[in-house]
Amino acid sequence: MVYVSALRLESGKLLIVISPDFLPQVISDYGQRWGIETLFGMFKTRGFCLEELKQLKQLS
Repeated sequence: MVYVSALRLESGKLLIVISPDFLPQVISDYGQRWGIETLFGMFKTRGFCLEELKQLKQLS
């Protein structure tokens, strides 16, 4: 069994989260996770290039 939660965002888009467990706070939990995923994405590939800094450190 899976549980489906949905929220209409201010932009008008529909956010749908599917979970194997019933979690009343799943939308807010997902919102926090999405913020973290976005931050990691910026660090790794969208401008900050954290992966390149790691490679430079290995060269020195």
